[in-house]
Amino acid sequence: MSYKKQIDEIRLEINKYDDKILILLLERFMLSRKIGKIKNKNNIPINNAKREQEIINRISENVKNPIDAKAIKFIFKEIFNFSKKMQNTENNIS
Repeated sequence: MSYKKQIDEIRLEINKYDDKILILLLERFMLSRKIGKIKNKNNIPINNAKREQEIINRISENVKNPIDAKAIKFIFKEIFNFSKKMQNTENNIS
């Protein structure tokens, strides 16, 4: 099998994972919006650094390679930042 065909096959697999990640992120953001509404109604701050650190710690336990752990931490921090922005936006228009 040619290297191009091998790469194409692997990319098809990556596309499947990308689709799954997208679905999971959309579901996560929907739940995050719900939390934002509850926080807004109860005057609870959107930012919760303790909760974010708990998530990072829990997820990092499953990652053995330090380089991968660093990448996962970066990705999740971006997810947290976007979730907080969505919660703030939700609260301003609700």
